[in-house]
Amino acid sequence: GPDAEVVDRIDYSVDDSRRASFVAAIRRYLPDLDGADLQPAYAGIRTSAADGDFHLLGPAEQGVEGLVSLLGIDSPGLTACLTLADKVVQRFALGS
Repeated sequence: GPDAEVVDRIDYSVDDSRRASFVAAIRRYLPDLDGADLQPAYAGIRTSAADGDFHLLGPAEQGVEGLVSLLGIDSPGLTACLTLADKVVQRFALGS
């Protein structure tokens, strides 16, 4: 993991039928792995933008002074966090 899939209901159970795909991926690095040794840690649900894109919302859109929300950002967007931070500062004139 981690892994992601689209869901249409809130359900935090872990689907064990996906174990084989995890074992296969891990065995590329640990060829002697016994798949029976793997245990699911947890499952979570995160929001995603309906149009598949991410959104930067500032005080004007949310009606709260100083509030900035970044929504629907999946990886690899999160790996660009410094670039996103620059965009937030530029767009919302934070720190000026």
